[in-house]
Amino acid sequence: MNLILRGGELYGSGPGDVYITDGRIAATAAPDAIVVDLGGALITPGLIDIHTHVFIPAKTLGITADSVGVNQGVPTIVDAGSAGARDFDRFRAEVVNTQRTRVLSWLNVATPGLVDGRHELVDLANVDLDRSQAVIEANRDIIVGVKVRMSGSVVGDNGLKPLELALELGERTGVPILIHTGNRPPEMSDCLDMLRPGDICSHAFHGKPGGIIDEEGNLRPAARRAYDRGVLFDVGHGEASANFGVLARAKELGIVPHTISTDIHEGNVGGPVFSLAVTMSKALALGFSLDQVLEWTTTAPARAIGRPELVDTSVGAPANLTVLRVVEGQFGYRDADGNELNGHQAVETTHAIKDGEIYVI
Repeated sequence: MNLILRGGELYGSGPGDVYITDGRIAATAAPDAIVVDLGGALITPGLIDIHTHVFIPAKTLGITADSVGVNQGVPTIVDAGSAGARDFDRFRAEVVNTQRTRVLSWLNVATPGLVDGRHELVDLANVDLDRSQAVIEANRDIIVGVKVRMSGSVVGDNGLKPLELALELGERTGVPILIHTGNRPPEMSDCLDMLRPGDICSHAFHGKPGGIIDEEGNLRPAARRAYDRGVLFDVGHGEASANFGVLARAKELGIVPHTISTDIHEGNVGGPVFSLAVTMSKALALGFSLDQVLEWTTTAPARAIGRPELVDTSVGAPANLTVLRVVEGQFGYRDADGNELNGHQAVETTHAIKDGEIYVI
């Protein structure tokens, strides 16, 4: 389908029509192009959510990719370790190959992923680096890195060993690590000290004990060291992993997110997460600018996962776009710990365009 996106404003360029021909952004309109009137909406590079759970066999987590992807205005999502090496072929066949949304993946360092439950690293026999390396090499078109969940209920008595193994797998394959942080042990600070530039700490702004802000309201030294050397701090909202107070205090101390993601799954899509757009709206309510919020949901995540082409809006590039509005009004938001925040803006997506195909929200 060839398109003319009319009456919108291309982010960073101002008002004007956008032409899409044969799935790519074009300099002129095709003769058979269909006109889509956007009524002044903002056209942005396609939103990217780098932390989702869309593999249905993952117990109590998996949600249909399209329901949180193109149906919510997000052309590209990344599943965060729902599948490990054991089930990756199934994940590819049942999710990647069937959904309209572009689905990429962080491969779980544990071969069962989350299919057998949420304690995948209690037994390190679940880690087979050779097998996982082979899966990454065979699926580099969709695997962007390695996921490791580093909280007490996941790793049991294994301490930092699962992170060491994930880092070894990352070194072998040349990919970054996405780390889940949560209830200690291990200490979040110890995990942060092990991460490399370009690795991502998801749930970086959780409100659990041992987080990046200490009991006196100061930034923990390990958080500063990690941030300064290029470890990326991701929101990863989830049902228990984003705290308004931590985000606000970190902002005061000069620590802002590098990326905004949802950690959306079956258990939180009905609240407190809802969607990437709602998570973006919460960031606006915290006082972050629209420019920051769009950077953290487009260009920055594309760079973090090594897919800059997904946000290229130049002529000839594949058309991956989101159409959205920022609505003024009175809105109430709630974080993962039940804290409430009032805002006067809300992000509302109206269209997703993935490789030239348009989806109306």
